[in-house]
Amino acid sequence: MLMKYGLEKEGYQVGCIGTEPHARLLGMEWVYPMGYNSAVSVTDQDAISVLNNMMNSLCEKEYDIIMVGSQANTIPLGQMHINAFPCKQFYFLCGTKPDAVVLCVNPFDSNEYIQNTIKFLEGAADCKVLALVVYPMTLPDDWRGVHGNKIRLGNEECVEIKNRLFNDLKLPVFILGWNDDMSLLCESIVSFFS
Repeated sequence: MLMKYGLEKEGYQVGCIGTEPHARLLGMEWVYPMGYNSAVSVTDQDAISVLNNMMNSLCEKEYDIIMVGSQANTIPLGQMHINAFPCKQFYFLCGTKPDAVVLCVNPFDSNEYIQNTIKFLEGAADCKVLALVVYPMTLPDDWRGVHGNKIRLGNEECVEIKNRLFNDLKLPVFILGWNDDMSLLCESIVSFFS
């Protein structure tokens, strides 16, 4: 949403598709509710067709840019269980066919996982991953894992993560919620499409 507001502040008309039920409350034109515990069930071909239709309707309104926000886990973290395969995310990618991607990552995601996600996105959608955005929260290192309370990273930790990711993956890295970073991210998006 910060990217949407930043681009609109610069005078661009931004159309959006969100994947959570509250997307309409945030000003998005379309909602494709595939988030946690979704009651929507469509076949893979129907999902692609519905999403492509949403994209087409936004194209007809002649927005300057169309943004879509997918769910986490573009590629599986593991293959231990059938639910580990992010099929809905793949159909979302096929139905929206982005030209560019801003990949949101966690501070605890391995470089290998991020690199594999970038390769998959660029190969599957024939797009360009422009930048990484780090969610500045981490998980406690205890038995609760993802079910524990998240811990906000300090500024120094964020800078260390930015530097590490940039040096290892050679992509611009921004911290979610840092105003200067969000402005620079919007500038890089405009530059890519200019």
